[in-house]
Amino acid sequence: QLDFLESQLDEIDKVEYTDDEVEELEKELKMLQNFEKMSEDIQNFDRLMNSSKGALPLIKESLNALESVTEIEAFQKSYDNIYNQYYLLIDEYENVMDTYREFQFDQYRFNEIQETLYMINRLKRKYGFTMERIKEYRNGIVEKIEKISHREEYIHDLQKQVSESKDAALLLANQMHNIRLKNANHFEKLIQNEFRDLYLDKAILKVNFDRVELCKNGIDKIQFLVSINKGQDLSLLNESASGGEISRIMLAIKTIILAYSSIETIIFDEVDTGVSGKVASSIGDKMLQLAQNKQVICITHLPQVACLADHHYCIEKMITDHETTTTVHILNNDSRIEEIAKMLSGEKLTPEAIENAKKLLNV
Repeated sequence: QLDFLESQLDEIDKVEYTDDEVEELEKELKMLQNFEKMSEDIQNFDRLMNSSKGALPLIKESLNALESVTEIEAFQKSYDNIYNQYYLLIDEYENVMDTYREFQFDQYRFNEIQETLYMINRLKRKYGFTMERIKEYRNGIVEKIEKISHREEYIHDLQKQVSESKDAALLLANQMHNIRLKNANHFEKLIQNEFRDLYLDKAILKVNFDRVELCKNGIDKIQFLVSINKGQDLSLLNESASGGEISRIMLAIKTIILAYSSIETIIFDEVDTGVSGKVASSIGDKMLQLAQNKQVICITHLPQVACLADHHYCIEKMITDHETTTTVHILNNDSRIEEIAKMLSGEKLTPEAIENAKKLLNV
């Protein structure tokens, strides 16, 4: 790899030009390529300007003719103006011819420019479309060569950076660990208060800390251990609680952490699964409490929860021969009573279900 990089560097360094210099070379090549045509044009210019019947001799003759009448004052001014213009034309004519003499065709120079531009265009195809980009590529090669040539030093510097970064990360991780320990007890007490509201007054939640290798979350593996019933040993939340219990525990946890969150909208998708009766009512009350400060959207099949909403929407799925569509529409007072009654008794509405729905809605 080092040999390859050095060969690339050597190839680039053979052509050290800027983009402006390359542009000037291209202009010079174009001039040399058109030298024969330019020579014909300049020779024609010389003939028309300075031959025996050219513009300058004819103007000179015109001046001589006009000079004979300059005794008349009215012609003197015109003679002087034409005289001045005549000598200005001579100066410009000489400038053109001098410039032309400087542009003698040089076959060696022509070949040299062609070869140089060929090399430049080859480099552009390989390393970049401008000399500036080729220069940037060259700098990258130099950096790679430097790293390979001083590989041990480079690795040592990287290892030093890794070590310093790890020390800084461990410091932060330990600070995070202390903050977590400090707040774990407070969190557990808040959870117990929420459990009482959700008819989990015998349940206990503990935050368990295990030290792990440094990772993006620090040095702690944190697990929630619960004991649902009195006298039951603590075990992992997902291993010992039923679906309904997990729903209530998660609702308790979210109730606490959302107080410290900037999130404005919370969506509960059937968080009340597996519960009924007074427990369902307690979940509804807890979500109503959250809704005092956040926007709460809840998908539920429980009338005890649905009746507490400020706005009640019905979601229906329609299946036809060709497609399935889902509609959402807001319920008015009458349709809301009917929907709550369906939750209580099923699709077949009964007078008792209607009355119970009205009681739940306080209407």
